[in-house]
Amino acid sequence: MRLSIELINALAFRRSDAIRAGPPNTYAGHLDDDRAAIFLKYTQFKNRERKPVTVDTLVPAELLAVIKATTPTGLRPWLVGARSGSFTDQGFTDWFGGEMAKAGLPARCTPH
Repeated sequence: MRLSIELINALAFRRSDAIRAGPPNTYAGHLDDDRAAIFLKYTQFKNRERKPVTVDTLVPAELLAVIKATTPTGLRPWLVGARSGSFTDQGFTDWFGGEMAKAGLPARCTPH
């Protein structure tokens, strides 16, 4: 749950991007001041056929810490559903909403 929230908040991910991003989208690089850093490069799922947008961005330190603390799944995406497979868009929304309900948050707390 923590990783899903961090992906959505730190990278302004839509749910469709959060459930598809994973280790294959990352690469090591350097910042302008030559410090080593991890970057994420992906094509946004929305409009991928009509007008694709590729994002290449630094993975913030807070998100990187959560990624490193998360048990690797061996799958392409970081986020994995209850059946140990990739989420569908609706499956992720349902799971996320259920987790929000368990935390006592209102039903309007859903991923976009």
